[in-house]
Amino acid sequence: MDDEIEVNKAMLFDVAILGEQVDAFMRSDVGKYLVDKANRELNAALKGLKTVNPAKMQDVQKFQNEVWRAENLITWLSESVMAGLKAKDILEERDE
Repeated sequence: MDDEIEVNKAMLFDVAILGEQVDAFMRSDVGKYLVDKANRELNAALKGLKTVNPAKMQDVQKFQNEVWRAENLITWLSESVMAGLKAKDILEERDE
């Protein structure tokens, strides 16, 4: 049982550290650039979806893929930060 608790604690610690690293990355110049670029590509793809001829399935799929890629990049980064914060909260609660 103690080994299992220590493994879970180590996993939570790893998630917390990763979340802090991703947060720092997102605040860095490179992170800000990538998030901004993803948002610009997302907006452009959504605009394209609104104006594309629905009969041109390849164009529709191209825009859908661009939306998916941009949204997922932002989501993955955000989810990593949120998971890290949650892991940190759990670790702090256990230490009380």
